[in-house]
Amino acid sequence: MGGFMYDANPAISAPSAGAAQPVRLVFSGTASEYFSIWIVNLILSSLTFGIYSAWAKVRNNRYFYGSTSLDGASFEYHAKPMQILKGRLIAFALIAIYAIVGNLVPPAGLALGLLWLFLAPLVINLGLRFNARMSSYRNVHFDFEGSYGKAFLVVILLPIVTLLTAGILAPLAHREMSRYLANGYRFGTKRFSAELPLGGFYMIYFQALGLFLIPAIVPLFLWAVGGPLDFSEIGALIPLFLYAAILLLALFVRAKARNLVFNSAQLEGGHRFASSLSPWRYAWISASNLFLMVVSLGFLLPWARVRMARYIADNTMVIPASDLSGFVSQLAANQQSFGSEMADLADVEIAL
Repeated sequence: MGGFMYDANPAISAPSAGAAQPVRLVFSGTASEYFSIWIVNLILSSLTFGIYSAWAKVRNNRYFYGSTSLDGASFEYHAKPMQILKGRLIAFALIAIYAIVGNLVPPAGLALGLLWLFLAPLVINLGLRFNARMSSYRNVHFDFEGSYGKAFLVVILLPIVTLLTAGILAPLAHREMSRYLANGYRFGTKRFSAELPLGGFYMIYFQALGLFLIPAIVPLFLWAVGGPLDFSEIGALIPLFLYAAILLLALFVRAKARNLVFNSAQLEGGHRFASSLSPWRYAWISASNLFLMVVSLGFLLPWARVRMARYIADNTMVIPASDLSGFVSQLAANQQSFGSEMADLADVEIAL
């Protein structure tokens, strides 16, 4: 979707009898290639006051999809810039209406804000479906099917409950969101599925909490036993250390949760997946990328994106239950029966 209590990856260590060999994703992009795309996108987006950003997104996605391959075949991205631009114009119009109404008639603005809140799950579902349908592998398109009720639960209700419980239900909210996504995607006519253990998510969060508390407990213990600790001297640095710790632990949780989801997921037909991200390596790459982008005024962003894409691909595998090429070819033939251009059903991407 490395390590925690389920780190011994059964998907790799014990493939089922008769299964094909695991296939690793390969990312072949380079920073120099992507820089030439990125700098043109940046200049044209600036000159057109952001209008070209729709074309920039398509160029970016086509480069990264095309540079990512599985079993010798690359992924493809099919969205057209005008589809994305129309969606962004709709989103901009909705935001403008909300801002104007909110300033002129505050009660009406509040009502409109509540309306947007209830529309958010619908918009998110449409965005997920659009991006899935615009993605393909060997001429087989992905898809996403999600209900409004489940989306409202994971996008609105559970985050609110998590806040009200001071984060105690954060692992539950994370698990439900991951399960909603993992079970909603489809590849051709085959569904993805994942049985995600709630205990696994709580273990990840408990580990992160422990890693957060240990550095704080040690100086407090030294101060309690009378050790030399002048809070007046380090007080100004505490917020900085706090923000850095939260960022690193969020990355830690993200990497471990991805491993848990991928190692639990399968595609209908018995095809499984494996993710072996090291949470500390992932956090280091993310944090160092951020630092280098800041000191380079953003010009190292292409290098940072390529670096992360390569690391994720190197640690992502598919464990086929049978011959992967034959499986995909059969799906492609089945898809042709109802039109391989089903992606055109999703006209625009609305991103709020």
